Amino acid sequence: MSATNDLTKIINKLQKTVKQAVSRAALKEVGIFARDIVVKRTRLGYGVESNFGSKAAFAGLSDKYKKRRASSDLSPLTRPNKSNLTNTGQMLASMKSFTPRDGTIEIRPTGKRDDGYTNEDIAEFNAIGGKNRPPRVFNFVSNNEYFQIIRFYRRTFTDLLKKVKL
Repeated sequence: MSATNDLTKIINKLQKTVKQAVSRAALKEVGIFARDIVVKRTRLGYGVESNFGSKAAFAGLSDKYKKRRASSDLSPLTRPNKSNLTNTGQMLASMKSFTPRDGTIEIRPTGKRDDGYTNEDIAEFNAIGGKNRPPRVFNFVSNNEYFQIIRFYRRTFTDLLKKVKL
């Protein structure tokens, strides 16, 4: 066996591993990881106004709204005074990640709610804000979260390399 044959085998294994690393299945795992980060951060009361921006605490709730929340059937994942985009919990529970064929990952709320609106409508309503309602943008990835996702992806790629014994 020559060095050229050994090098060809290594290159073939590496090419196969790279194809697996950018496959829809691999990107789906990364998308789920990213979605979970966005949902957890939002439930903790932080948003991100643009991709790779800084996370910042959501604006506080008005006293009137806090009173209304105190007398409503809130999700067990929140409190009446907590500004974390969790009232019923439906919007954040509906978050899904999608991996279209072009190699990208999309994270967005999906489905209809019990109140007749779509979860996407509620996300947009919160992002825009209003007269007495500051915007609460949550569906972006912060700079720090981006690096967490990159580390996750690298671990996945390293695991693939180990599987092919490279």
